[in-house]
Amino acid sequence: DGMNLFFNKQRQEKRKPAILSKLYTKDNQSIIHTMLSTVAALQKKSPLFVSLTGNSVLATLLPQIDAGQIMGLFPIDGITSFRTPEHKNFIFFRPSHEAEIETLIKYSTQELDKYKIALFYEASEWGEDCRKA
Repeated sequence: DGMNLFFNKQRQEKRKPAILSKLYTKDNQSIIHTMLSTVAALQKKSPLFVSLTGNSVLATLLPQIDAGQIMGLFPIDGITSFRTPEHKNFIFFRPSHEAEIETLIKYSTQELDKYKIALFYEASEWGEDCRKA
């Protein structure tokens, strides 16, 4: 919403941002073949994709991302295997699972003085990645 407000203001002031001037919001409901056709259509307008959601979506688009055909800005998900130097066309906004967990444990032990900690995780690729972290 914030990015839409920014670009709408840019258009009202008759200025165009250097990179992008319109956001398209699409919900493919994690249906891969639908997402691929949406990406193909939108890729003709811009190679920038903001807030890609779903590890299966990221994995499916990884060949295009690694080939430099598209860029994933601020993906919502992002298991550890996507956060490597060879995936140069991913830019993550959120910290890694390791950094989030380290901060939560540090806060719990140093600020709350709690040392008995139970961790619950989702039985999914994302949850398993957090558990390993």
